[in-house]
Amino acid sequence: MQHYSFNIECLETMSDRTKKQSTTLSVVRSRLLSAIMIVLSMLSLPASSSGTVKMPFAIPEDALGVVSIKSPTVGSLLYLRGLAGKGDFVRKDSSFLCYRSTIRIAAGDFNGEGISIRGAEPIVLVVYDEGAVEKLRQGDEIVSEDYEVSVVGQPHGDMEIISGLSLSHGFVLNPGEWSLSSLLGINEDPVGC
Repeated sequence: MQHYSFNIECLETMSDRTKKQSTTLSVVRSRLLSAIMIVLSMLSLPASSSGTVKMPFAIPEDALGVVSIKSPTVGSLLYLRGLAGKGDFVRKDSSFLCYRSTIRIAAGDFNGEGISIRGAEPIVLVVYDEGAVEKLRQGDEIVSEDYEVSVVGQPHGDMEIISGLSLSHGFVLNPGEWSLSSLLGINEDPVGC
């Protein structure tokens, strides 16, 4: 009986080691994805600084805002892929006036191939959720997993991907700049709708 008991203890110890290795692997994956996102965010091209914003298309009538990232950067590290960029968030208010502010995006998934950094196609997201628009207006970041995200051709959710991302991407939208001036709040410029 003791020999049988010893084998069960060995199996339990091996199972515990496997769980620890799996957890460690998850932490390593997360840190690698974070490192890619940091590098990409530093390499992303700045948004245009002109006072006139040219949207790729008009804000849909039932939408509250549009995120437009003209020149995102994508990087791959083996099977990890990250996107980062800076662009514009244009929102409509209750009186149908529009306001533009700077927004940054960081996105990632597990569809990377090889090791590379390059430009990516423009990202356009339409925002329908009032709570998301309000958080961005106040300068708070929003995370895609907290909202229903859809793609063109499906009934729209809280946010709809028009281009540049897929449903496999998780993303964070962060309003403002990485500068001391952003500590004073989000700058919004009135623009034509």
